[in-house]
Amino acid sequence: MRNLSTGRILQLALLGILMVLTFYPFLFLLMNSLKTTPEFWMNPWWFSGSPEWVNYADAWEAIAPFMANSIVITVLATVGVLVMGCLTGFAFARFDFPGKQVFFHAILAMMMVPAVLMLIPSFILADRLELIDTYWVMLLFYISGGQVLAIFLLRNFFEAIPEDFFSAAKIDGATTFQMLRFIALPLCKPILGTISIITAIAVWNNFLWPLVTTSRTDLKVITNGILEFATEYGANYGTMFAGYIISALPMLVVILFCMRAFMRGLAAGGVKN
Repeated sequence: MRNLSTGRILQLALLGILMVLTFYPFLFLLMNSLKTTPEFWMNPWWFSGSPEWVNYADAWEAIAPFMANSIVITVLATVGVLVMGCLTGFAFARFDFPGKQVFFHAILAMMMVPAVLMLIPSFILADRLELIDTYWVMLLFYISGGQVLAIFLLRNFFEAIPEDFFSAAKIDGATTFQMLRFIALPLCKPILGTISIITAIAVWNNFLWPLVTTSRTDLKVITNGILEFATEYGANYGTMFAGYIISALPMLVVILFCMRAFMRGLAAGGVKN
């Protein structure tokens, strides 16, 4: 400590303050999810009394249908993005066809378009296709919206695979799909993991699109269902906070267990050899 300069000490103190400001809201949520409403009003800033685990049981009973919808939509949308992204990225990387660069740059240009600008055109398209108030209105648009990043990362990675691998496979009589399945896909597992995490988090946390395209309660996902839950349990803070924590747990688990694969895949896909 004696070797630390004043500037270094101030820097560490500032980082400590920022860390407290970042993580205390989560601690606040956890603490108050284990309290009764009177305990919350008496002492909202720290632990008090015995934990009220019944809050979690009540919250789970209320939001379980919304969680089930979100899990189904997230899993299917992620699989769809991976399948379509692999096929399209492989085509851009290994084949030459008229307009290849034009199509690829047009896809990349979609990265610069804010998603909110596509909301009204997408809604009109979904309405014309009679997809409103169905699972398809979420699945199809999530899959199409996730293609831009997936194609970019996978195309870069597939192009970096040595051509000798594919030449040897052709000599052995491998088809295009066999080369994709047995050569390209086993090598791009980190990229697939990265795309899966990004897509899953984006789909799980999406609030606006399900809000404007679904009104049936049985179709509501967790981001919209939590509004009804908060309205019903707004006076019971413990149960309401417990519901918030439960709704965040799936993505928290994904991040904790997949962060290393996420970073490795992002580095591998973003750098072209």
